Amino acid sequence: MKHSKKRQQIISIFEKGDLLTATEVCSLVPEIDRATIYRNLAMLSAKGILREVNVKKGITSYELNKQGDYHQHFICDDCEKIIPVEVDVEKIKSILPQGIDFEDFELNLKGICPDCK
Repeated sequence: MKHSKKRQQIISIFEKGDLLTATEVCSLVPEIDRATIYRNLAMLSAKGILREVNVKKGITSYELNKQGDYHQHFICDDCEKIIPVEVDVEKIKSILPQGIDFEDFELNLKGICPDCK
């Protein structure tokens, strides 16, 4: 993958640990055209630099894909706040049937957050 100033600018947006949609990325870097952002998000996901996350039906969000980070997401049904949840990957592996080649998982927990209770 060639180094690109625009690509690096897109990656740097995710370094705070934010979970962002393509539309949100577009609003954060208005100087980069929408097509370039979408193309780079797809390419960075394909290369494993970003991870696609589906917390809202029909809307893909992205976050940095950090090696060994298996956090997942809690989504509040009321305010739609997204809260990262640490998951023990060894427990996930232990409940899988024998012979399954485990690669990755996406888990979305839903309920009411403390602020909305």
